[in-house]
Amino acid sequence: MVPDSGLERIGRFTVDDVTPVGSGSGCCRKRCDDLNVLRAKDAYVIAETTRLRRDLSVIDHDTDLVRNLAVLTGHRADLIADRVRMIDRLRDLMTSVFPSLEGAFDYASCKGALELLTGCATPQRIRRIGETRLAGWLRQRKVRDSAGVAARAVTAAHAQTTVLAGQDLAATVIAELATNILGLDERLKSLDAQIAETFDQHPQAAIIQSMPGFGPFLGASLLVGTGDLRAFPTAGHLAAAACLVPVPNDSSATNVDLLFQVEVVDT
Repeated sequence: MVPDSGLERIGRFTVDDVTPVGSGSGCCRKRCDDLNVLRAKDAYVIAETTRLRRDLSVIDHDTDLVRNLAVLTGHRADLIADRVRMIDRLRDLMTSVFPSLEGAFDYASCKGALELLTGCATPQRIRRIGETRLAGWLRQRKVRDSAGVAARAVTAAHAQTTVLAGQDLAATVIAELATNILGLDERLKSLDAQIAETFDQHPQAAIIQSMPGFGPFLGASLLVGTGDLRAFPTAGHLAAAACLVPVPNDSSATNVDLLFQVEVVDT
């Protein structure tokens, strides 16, 4: 039994002076959650657990970087999902009011088509502007192959002469969606640059990027999934953690059934 003065000393020493910090789990964390961590006895339990256990992960600068990468990559995944949703909605509206232009471009990868929709989302407006003026308008917005985009848009506009119901309101929503998608693309560019900058600060970044096909984003995702590569003694341990080790997927009952069928056929 540790005297009260000793508990108070351990409590002050553990809370204020011990570095680095370790992350515990299981019964240790449950014990700390059940009690008041500001009391001296709780500090004694934490100090004893840290002294006896050597497998606690250390929270250091690298851990903070990985946590920041987890936040950034998670936010990027949310933005990508929002972009896919907006493009699907955009194509759905265009199919209902301007199907010929909807099939003329791949709006997920063609920035020029999105720039076109911010100002011209109806066949009547595209025909009224004309190919030459439309190409110049797109060129002012730094659209690649502005003449080709304008030609395809005018061809699609001449292919549809019928005014469909709800076209004007749908064109307004289409222009708003296209503007939001372009703004989201710019946000993704800045976020990718932030992920690359944060990833380059990690000491294992150069090793990860030396592997073929690994860039900042994929390398950041690897660090988020594995934490610290030093925790894996060999490549086999990392492969096992990634579920890449070949294992039998059939159960014992399946094996028995297959053997029974073979014996019946042979008989």
